[in-house]
Amino acid sequence: MQDNILFSEDEEEFGESYRRFLVQKHPNPERIGCPDPSILRDIAFRRKIAPETIEKIVSHTMKCSECSREALDYVAEYEKYKQTTAE
Repeated sequence: MQDNILFSEDEEEFGESYRRFLVQKHPNPERIGCPDPSILRDIAFRRKIAPETIEKIVSHTMKCSECSREALDYVAEYEKYKQTTAE
């Protein structure tokens, strides 16, 4: 077993299960209380945002499947962006 592995298979499986849980647990098709999508993207892209705003958005996202899904999409977009700019 290597100590320098960032994620074991079990951790990756847990992470994927948790993501599925987040995007299915609290449907909010009417998008009640949802932040502007640009704020979710700004958080995913690690732009400077007031800590109290981040706290409020993360709290909402944990209770809103639509925002969870959208936030995860932005995180994936950011990861892809990082890879292309690192080359």
